[in-house]
Amino acid sequence: MGELGYANATITLDTSSTSQTITTDLNGNYSISDLTLGSYSEILTLPNGYSTTTANPVDLIVSANTTQNFGIVPLPTPTNTPTPTSTPTPTPANVAPIVGAIAVSADSIFVNTPINANALFTDANTTDTHTASWNWGDGTTTGTVTESNGSGTVSNNHTYTQAGIYTITLIVADNHDATGTSTYLYINVSDPSAGWVKGDKHFNSPAGAVVGNPSATGVATFGFTARYSGGYLLPVGHNWASLDFSSGSTNITFNATSYSSLVITGTKLFLRGTGTYNNVPGYSVFVSGIDNGNGNAIDYVRYQIKNPSGIVVYDTQPEAVDTADPTTAVNHSGKIQIH
Repeated sequence: MGELGYANATITLDTSSTSQTITTDLNGNYSISDLTLGSYSEILTLPNGYSTTTANPVDLIVSANTTQNFGIVPLPTPTNTPTPTSTPTPTPANVAPIVGAIAVSADSIFVNTPINANALFTDANTTDTHTASWNWGDGTTTGTVTESNGSGTVSNNHTYTQAGIYTITLIVADNHDATGTSTYLYINVSDPSAGWVKGDKHFNSPAGAVVGNPSATGVATFGFTARYSGGYLLPVGHNWASLDFSSGSTNITFNATSYSSLVITGTKLFLRGTGTYNNVPGYSVFVSGIDNGNGNAIDYVRYQIKNPSGIVVYDTQPEAVDTADPTTAVNHSGKIQIH
């Protein structure tokens, strides 16, 4: 008997009463002699990595010179299946935080009186962290940030020591240096001991002052007085801020009924109040003026009136910021006075 081609394969020959085991030689052959004729079960013990191509075990009738071959073949080499790699989730592009409107505890205050300013912010990148800074108009400070999942608030107090009209700006920066900004217009800081103001007579209302009728020009009559008394802002006598102007189909009559702030800085004044516009209540007025002293020096004034929705209806300096110097000359018969 023989097994061709594989050395040291194990062959077992069994009967009901005996069992013999032999291994193949270098050529894969084997032989067993002196067997008793009869029926046997022949078993090939498969080497590792092989499979049979013939029956195994085999029932064998042994007679003289019986031959039995087993066929074996190597098992296919397994193909290594690459481990799938996950596609990384792309990192979203960083976006700047969005800063909401600034809220203040009061927009008209006295010097040395603290105010609070605060604002919400949001960030689409929920893992971002943030820092903040305030520009109060008279200096900068670091903002106090409270946040969770990329969104939060900034809240701080500030005290102004000098009278003036201030703009507050809040900048919120994320940890990738992207920034969002919000601005508050305006904080009116008054010094109640600064004195009182007066203005009157006439000025030439410039083209563009009347919203809806930009060609309307002509002489406007104005007057105002204001002072602080016992912590209250009042007119001197009963001379509230007023304005009268007529040009063609345009007729404007404004009369203040209350004041909210008076800011005096050197030779400049800034007065705010509310009143009636052509007998309709709820309108606001902003008056600024420059007192260039006695004699023949020309003084300057600005009048701005807004409707109850905050929309400008009259402004001698359209689009100018509130802190801009007034540019409309008071006629020589009139004056702006800071006492």
